[in-house]
Parts: sequence; structure tokens; C-alpha cells
Amino acid sequence: MHKLEKQIRYTGLVYFVIFIVTAVVFLFFSNSLLGIFNQIAIEFNMAVTDSQGGKFWLVLATSMMTNISFLSWGLYRNPVKNSNYLLPLIISKLTSSILGLIIFVIGIAAPSLFSFDGVGSLAILIIFITDFPLGVWVIILHLKVKSEDKK
Repeated sequence: MHKLEKQIRYTGLVYFVIFIVTAVVFLFFSNSLLGIFNQIAIEFNMAVTDSQGGKFWLVLATSMMTNISFLSWGLYRNPVKNSNYLLPLIISKLTSSILGLIIFVIGIAAPSLFSFDGVGSLAILIIFITDFPLGVWVIILHLKVKSEDKK
């Protein structure tokens, strides 16, 4: 197995574990997780997020996490055949991280632009902090695959 295949395979396995655990946490412990973020945010004098967030969004977030978990599993199972799974992972992670950063920054500058609480909160910032590096790493792998395809 080539070095790139191994990198994609192990990235797929690590991402699968991360995202499936996150999906379970979202589904069963979302209020506790937001409570932890809010306690930390209070210590830093930041906005807090409503820990009773809507279940509608919880279902969508859990669905997304499950989807990207199984894209990651596909990368682990067969990195060559499923290398096209990298693109949806890039789109997912960059969309969530960029939106998280925008909502955080605008939420601090002009919170009235949003119709929900906690827009400048630590929980929103954590979306950027966690998803941006994951997205960047998948971009690097995707570029390596494209480079290999040209050889």
C-alpha cells in the first residue's frame, strides 16, 4: 500500500471514530456538552448558548455526522476506490468551520442580526476550531490524490 493510501485509510478510520462518537454525543448528550461549553464561556466572559437547543437542528446535525462518519469509513475500507469521498468531507468541514467563524464574529459585532441566542459563544467558535483543521487536512489529501492522478 502506498504512503498516500495509508494516509487516506488512517484518516478515514480516525475521522470515522471522531464523527460517530460526535453523532452519539449530539444525540444523547447535547445539552450536557453545551452546558460544559457554557461553563467555560462564562469563565472567559463570553456569550453562552441556549442548552435547550431545538431538536430539529439536533436531528440534522446527527444526520450530517452519521453521513460523514460513513464517508470516512468508506475511505478507510478502500482509499483508492473511494477517494472521491474526500470532496464531500471537504465541503462539510469547510462549510461548518467558515459558517461557525462568521456567526461567531458577526455575533460579537452585531448579535441582533441573528434570531438565536449564543451567536458569539464559545460553542460556535469551537465549530471553527475543530472543523477547520479537519477540512484542511482532507484538502491536503485531496490535492495529493489529484497530483498522483496526473502522474
